[in-house]
Amino acid sequence: MVVVGGITRLTHSGLSISNYKLISGTIPPMSEVEWQEAFDLYKQYPEYQKLNNHFDLQDFKDIYFW
Repeated sequence: MVVVGGITRLTHSGLSISNYKLISGTIPPMSEVEWQEAFDLYKQYPEYQKLNNHFDLQDFKDIYFW
């Protein structure tokens, strides 16, 4: 957990989404539609609006894991 937290912090890849789903949220989106829905949700958060508004869907996918 410490290693994952360290990597997340060093790569600035944590997503500030407050409605994680504990069980179903452990599986990443499986289709392009699901990825787009998750990205659209992320766009509503201040982190995207203030820091990452240059992100496209691929950038979002790249940091999603961490």
